[in-house]
Amino acid sequence: MRTRVVTPVLLALVAVAALALLAGCGGDEEAEAAKGGGSVTVGATESRPLDLLLADCSHSFRHQSLQMVPEMIRVALDSADQQRELWAACFAGSPLRDLVWKPTIDFGDLTGPLARNPSLAERFNTARALGLKGEFEQIIRDTPRGTPGSGQLEVLELAGQTQGVGRVFLFTDARIFEPEGVPLGNASRAGVKQVVDHWAPRMRGLAGTELVFVGGGLGAASSPGARNARALFRQLAEQVEASFTWGRTLPPDF
Repeated sequence: MRTRVVTPVLLALVAVAALALLAGCGGDEEAEAAKGGGSVTVGATESRPLDLLLADCSHSFRHQSLQMVPEMIRVALDSADQQRELWAACFAGSPLRDLVWKPTIDFGDLTGPLARNPSLAERFNTARALGLKGEFEQIIRDTPRGTPGSGQLEVLELAGQTQGVGRVFLFTDARIFEPEGVPLGNASRAGVKQVVDHWAPRMRGLAGTELVFVGGGLGAASSPGARNARALFRQLAEQVEASFTWGRTLPPDF
């Protein structure tokens, strides 16, 4: 992803310029279409790769997720740069039952004038991505605690059921607290493998995707617990044939 320096003044100018361009060009296109000279297509018609951004809002990690919003904005900027779709959500103990995708944004859904002006489209999408900061902070603060626990396994099952998913970014310590999990602090290799074998069939939809864990091991009660968390999710990724990245932050070259 290219590094950008974007000021609030530039954001305002981009927004104004984009709106003016849309207003100035829309009428001519519609008139041409009415005369039979062409058609007007608003938004994209082709399917674009989907990025899922999932923040852990469990009691033990909600504060850390809030501190990671700048990293989440890096994900949004990369999605914008590639004109992908981005869906974001917070999860706690039961994402299959209560997760809500909000915000969702399609960075490739550009009207005619923006689609024909790559430079303006890039600036416009950069402004849209940076503007998600407040929304990310809001969902982290306001998502109800709901079912206690940390549903990382269940949220990956949900991700695998989501059509078109290409990349999954989990901002989490990866310390699972689920009925079908295992206490990672003292889990044996056999215990970790048992959980992997149990959950992998539910995640087959993640085949070919990129799984990126940000914050893995943060706040773990013990080093063995942090190691077991990494081993569990790495083995899951291998079984479902997804790529796997693990770190306290996003990779430097992201």
